[in-house]
Amino acid sequence: MSVAAHPDVSVPGRPEEVADGVFAYVQSDGSWMINNTGFLVAGDGVTAVDACSTERRTRAFLDTVRGVTRRPVRTLVNTNHHPDHTAGNGLFAGATIVAHDNAREQMRAMGVPRNTGTWTDIEYGDLRLALPFLTFADRLTLWADDLR
Repeated sequence: MSVAAHPDVSVPGRPEEVADGVFAYVQSDGSWMINNTGFLVAGDGVTAVDACSTERRTRAFLDTVRGVTRRPVRTLVNTNHHPDHTAGNGLFAGATIVAHDNAREQMRAMGVPRNTGTWTDIEYGDLRLALPFLTFADRLTLWADDLR
């Protein structure tokens, strides 16, 4: 998608390969709901690390992943419950969503982000609550080919 399709993204995010098959997704600034995210490309698919805060930003992230590889995003790992990392979860169709037990419960309690008048209003887009359905209490090992 073009930048015009993502009006809250003044400059599209870009992938920065920080190790073989490991990409940081560097987003332009533009609002207070910016997060760090990235993805790992393995032989059988992609693992995304966090979604983004809005529909537009998450779609731009997914477009960037597709620009790097045609492999499907099979796994989405939420590093915490904050909506700048989880609001776009519902756009990862078919991906297993993974998070800590506590993050899942906090996401359920918060619900979908919305403008409350406390902060500058932003256009969240069409988001739906998509909770992690694979959770862990203590530790988890994630493999991407031989990368642990």
